[in-house]
Amino acid sequence: MRKDCTRPGGFALETGEGRDYALPTVKLRTHLVLLVLAAVLPVVVFAGTMVVLFAKEERRAVESGLQETTRALALAVDRELAAVVTALRTLGASHHLNEGALEAFRNEARSLLRTQAGWSGITLADDAGRIVVTTKTSPATQSAARERARLYAAESTGGPVVSGYFPSVTTGDAMFSVGVPLRVAGNRRYVLIAGIRPTVMADLLERQRLSPDWVGAVVDAEGLVLARTGSDTSGVGRLAAAAWVERVRQRGEGLFRSVTQDGVDAYTFFSRVPTSSWTVALAVPAELVDAPVRRSVVGVIAIGTLVVGVGVGLALVVGRRIAGSLRAVMASASALARGERLPSPAGGVTEVQELARAFQGAADARRAFEQALAASEQRLRRVVESHVSGVVFSDPDGRITEANDAFLAITGHARADLLAGRLAWDGLTPAEYREVDRRAAAETRSSGGCRPYEKELVRKDGRRVPVIVASALLAPRGSEAVAFVHDLTELRWAQRERERLFALLDALLTSAPVGYAVLDRELRFVLVNDVLAELNGVPATRHIGRPVREIVPDIVDFIEPLHQRVLERGEPVLNVELATENASEWWRGRHYLRSYYPVRSRKGAVLGVGVVVLDITERKRAEQRMATQHAVTRILAEADSLDDAAPRLLAALCNTLDCEAGEIWRVDAEGGVLRCVEVRHDGGLDDLAAPVRDLAIPRGVGLPGRVWATCKPRWISDAARDGEAPRPGVGASVRGALAFPIVHGDVLGVAAFYARRVMEPDAELLEMLVSLGSQIGQFVERRRAEQERARLLAVTEQALRDAEASERRYRLFVEALPHIAWTARPDGVPEYLNRQWFEYTGLRRVDSESDWLSPLHPDDTERVVARWREALACGEGYEAEYRLRRRDGFYRWFLWRVEPIRDGAGGVVTWLGTAVDIDSQKRAELGAVHANRAKDTFLATLAHELRTPLMAILGWVRLLRSARREPGMFERAVDTIERNVKLQAQIVNDLLDVSRVIAGKLDLHVVPVDLGELLEHAVDAVRPAADAKSVSLSVSLDPTARVSAGDPERLQQVLGNLLTNAVKFTPAGGRVDVRLERRGARARISVRDSGKGIDPQVLPYIFERFRQAPSTSTSGGGLGLGLAIVKHLVELHGGTVYAESEGEGRGATFVVQLALADEDP
Repeated sequence: MRKDCTRPGGFALETGEGRDYALPTVKLRTHLVLLVLAAVLPVVVFAGTMVVLFAKEERRAVESGLQETTRALALAVDRELAAVVTALRTLGASHHLNEGALEAFRNEARSLLRTQAGWSGITLADDAGRIVVTTKTSPATQSAARERARLYAAESTGGPVVSGYFPSVTTGDAMFSVGVPLRVAGNRRYVLIAGIRPTVMADLLERQRLSPDWVGAVVDAEGLVLARTGSDTSGVGRLAAAAWVERVRQRGEGLFRSVTQDGVDAYTFFSRVPTSSWTVALAVPAELVDAPVRRSVVGVIAIGTLVVGVGVGLALVVGRRIAGSLRAVMASASALARGERLPSPAGGVTEVQELARAFQGAADARRAFEQALAASEQRLRRVVESHVSGVVFSDPDGRITEANDAFLAITGHARADLLAGRLAWDGLTPAEYREVDRRAAAETRSSGGCRPYEKELVRKDGRRVPVIVASALLAPRGSEAVAFVHDLTELRWAQRERERLFALLDALLTSAPVGYAVLDRELRFVLVNDVLAELNGVPATRHIGRPVREIVPDIVDFIEPLHQRVLERGEPVLNVELATENASEWWRGRHYLRSYYPVRSRKGAVLGVGVVVLDITERKRAEQRMATQHAVTRILAEADSLDDAAPRLLAALCNTLDCEAGEIWRVDAEGGVLRCVEVRHDGGLDDLAAPVRDLAIPRGVGLPGRVWATCKPRWISDAARDGEAPRPGVGASVRGALAFPIVHGDVLGVAAFYARRVMEPDAELLEMLVSLGSQIGQFVERRRAEQERARLLAVTEQALRDAEASERRYRLFVEALPHIAWTARPDGVPEYLNRQWFEYTGLRRVDSESDWLSPLHPDDTERVVARWREALACGEGYEAEYRLRRRDGFYRWFLWRVEPIRDGAGGVVTWLGTAVDIDSQKRAELGAVHANRAKDTFLATLAHELRTPLMAILGWVRLLRSARREPGMFERAVDTIERNVKLQAQIVNDLLDVSRVIAGKLDLHVVPVDLGELLEHAVDAVRPAADAKSVSLSVSLDPTARVSAGDPERLQQVLGNLLTNAVKFTPAGGRVDVRLERRGARARISVRDSGKGIDPQVLPYIFERFRQAPSTSTSGGGLGLGLAIVKHLVELHGGTVYAESEGEGRGATFVVQLALADEDP
């Protein structure tokens, strides 16, 4: 359609054929009339549809309202029954019943019966149906009660039971009963039954004020009518219609239309009572239900017709107004086109728009106010809920209506108890505090609040909680109150703890390891503890009242001026060191730190002197040992060789040991003798120096030779007395001597010292000298390694210089080096890595060039990157020690040397680096200390492991020798002795295996073996131990990986050791998984447990001899030899063994790999 410009106000209709048809033009009013006419027909159709829908909805609303009324009646009946049950349970809670006072309980029941209208009697029966107590008197009534009691005893399942209709034995009246099960003291079970007349239910129905035309009824489970509304009660006790009963049994609630017993066409609504099988029915005449619907339908039709007519009329009127408004709009448009002021448009409903805007503003203001009110309420609730003290709201009767979580935590109750109304002040307050509560309540009512007072609350579990309570009224002259309750448990505990700490402090001062005393102004002892008395060598009782000069005369000239100074000045004298007479040698005598304090009265007058004495001997010795070790360390750090360091070492050690002469000897391995490196002496022992520099001491000769032979320090206290010559050429002027080995793996030398006096041995001093010997040995070995390293570096540097002239020769040389070498561009990007790198790390060239840091130890990576960046920044080489991962996953120490290659102008053209394996030297340094510890630990463990079975054997032998023998003692003794002898035999076998391993004499008898069969035997051997700990054993065997070649007995030993360890270190309820599978040409046996796991620091050394993880509560003891033997046996079979663990508490996995017999190993 397009506008037809040839006709005023006309439009043309374009057709697909290209022809235009002009439409006639009409006025706007004509259009509105046609629009109204077009709207009439849809409105009529809509009105008819709405009439039908409205009729249906009206009918549904009426039915829904009647159904809700039926449910309300059912709930009213349910509440009535619940009230009966509550009354019976309240009666059942009587203390007379718990105490067995049945006559008093019967009187209570009769009292309750008198207060309950409609109740005919109360009966108490046991769980067998026997009547225990009844309020009925006639035998017939009691017989009927007995039958109902047996019924309730049989049907009771823990909840109340409601019976149906039954006639009274005496009167024939309709009855029903309610039974409640009880459990009283002594775990006795009863059923408490109340007989009730249906008139109770009839009264209940009458109280609901139902319409006179309606009929309400209560029907029991059998369909008998218990009660109904209205004056006609002829239907009570009669059976309802069978169809109605069947519908009720099928559904809990509903409705249907039928003819009542009175012949009335009615709608019957029914709903089942929740706590019983009763049903409440409501019958409403169909005319009462349908008549309003018909009236509503007729009204809707009439109103619809009227509305349609009015709508047509209003449409005509509104059309006229719209036409006027359109004319005004047209005038406004003309004025806008002319640029004139726009007139106010005529017509329209401006007031309605303004009113809508006013309502919108009011709604916005109300919404803002409600939001502010909700936020304020939320803040107040958060304050209450987050308060650390309990906040409680209560009514005038003392019932708690609201409480925060802090109060519930104090009383131990759940919020469900609060919501159920089970919390009240009287129930939470002990009897002795209720009078205090009443006084506080009276004060609150009179003055609006009460002062805080202390009381106790009874928790739900019966415990009492001390609290402090304050309360206030929520509003002046109001009835609701708020109380704040603060738990005093921690405060009371703190008070008791303070008293306990004061008592503990007093006991601590009495038993303190520090000596202390109190002197009066005449310097007489007033108080002294046992520690100081022991230091003085005089009993504590003899100190009291005696002067200091009499008790310690040897030091009184030193300490008495200090006492006088404290008395005169009133100031303490602190940390005065005092040594005994024989403390000139630092490892002998005792050293003490003494402090003196003024003892004052309350007014500040000095009454005496407090003396505190602390034995610091061990600290002084430790300081001297540390000073000696630091001096030796400094000397070694500044020296280039042992020859360079020897004079200063001898001077420092002679001064420390108070010796007049000292010697250092070096082992000449080729000559088999000791040769002197350096000798030091003073003027009194000149005979030691002359021949010693050319002297060669054989192994085992003299003090140095014996130390060399035994690799242990030796001490000669008095050569004249002991008849032991220190060494050849030493005269009689030497009385005491000592020597210690210089060790690094093997004995590298011996240090010997001589004195003119007698030297008594000292174990701590010997331990220090052994440590110094190891330190000097490490220094000697390190210098040797450095010399070797320097030599290798010199060779490498020469090779690098030659490489500038010949790249080919450089490549050949670098590839031939036994060390790792590499080059990098000036910016640090790796350029070349020699063959040793790839053979050691197992990486490919492309991986190495892109990620050369991956083989580094994680703990060293950051240092390597930082040092490399520093070298790139400053253009200087460096030297450092780092760990590098081998292709099998183990890390070894390397000495890294990086140097820049410069051009003629001094610029860096390339970087050259080498890595020399120094793992043996590094581990030797770390292993020197561990060796002695491992030895001591092993000897202690061996002694313990041997002593334990020996003590058990010895105990049973003594019992067998005694005259008193019990039956079966001999058999138990033999079993115990045999078991412990086997245990000792196993220990000895392990030691023999280790000795054979060390000597290389452990032989194998190789035959074809079935690995699966061996594994099953090993699992069967440990299964009893696993079952005893409830450890689950799981075995998985690959049939393609069973046949191998080996020694069955030794392989059984390997598998048994691994499985025993797995069960031993797995806690109760854990799991051990054993798996045999094929991996290429090798069989892989894995033993995985869910035990305590292995510390990552221990894992690399787990297969070393005498190595064990730190002891725990689950440790099973042992010598630490089992895994070392396993490793050696597996390697003798050409296999490998390793362990994996994610850490402590994460379990461990041990894996053994052996060659299969059908493939080449």
